[in-house]
Amino acid sequence: TRGEVAGILQAISLDFIDLDAGKSTFWATGMAGEVAQCDFKMREDDETVPMDASRMVSHFHEGPVRSLERSPFFPDVALSVGNWTFKLFAEGSRMPIFSAPTSDVYLSVGAFSPTRPGVVYIAKSSGEIDVWDFTSKSDKPVQTVRVCSGDIGCIRFWPRPEEKKEQLLAVGDAAGVLHVMELPRSLRRATNGEKAQMEGFLRRETDRVKDVDG
Repeated sequence: TRGEVAGILQAISLDFIDLDAGKSTFWATGMAGEVAQCDFKMREDDETVPMDASRMVSHFHEGPVRSLERSPFFPDVALSVGNWTFKLFAEGSRMPIFSAPTSDVYLSVGAFSPTRPGVVYIAKSSGEIDVWDFTSKSDKPVQTVRVCSGDIGCIRFWPRPEEKKEQLLAVGDAAGVLHVMELPRSLRRATNGEKAQMEGFLRRETDRVKDVDG
């Protein structure tokens, strides 16, 4: 069910990375703009019946949230993409700690860089990918790359970037074509102190949301 709101969450995207660490928590997104932080923990009064309520449901997207990914550097941070915007959520926070400006085209999917803590990639229905570097600016992407002429439906990095000198990004479009991009050195190699810079950005954004919510 949808936490404090009774009803069924029609989940689109699920993230179970916490299960690998022995935790019972997971994240989910829904058709009506929900981003849910959930728990498989059993009820105290009956260990055979799984808990049927999410811990926390946020509703800050308009329409389906089709993309959800956790940061490889900050596991308590999740990236959600839905309709014309993307957001960053922190575990335990109902409000997003960052909301991107509204795009003029539909956003389809997002991904964190596996090697640069401050960089995310946002694919668009226009066939372009925006590169955001939060250690540089947070009001607009630092770079936009055209990949194809149609909608982009999926982007995935090579699963083990440390095994290759180059960094490859697979991009699938609506026509069923797979594009493989080799990213330049500037996008694959972290700058000095980048993780600390991104950590500071996330902390400031979290404090800002607490001040607004409080």
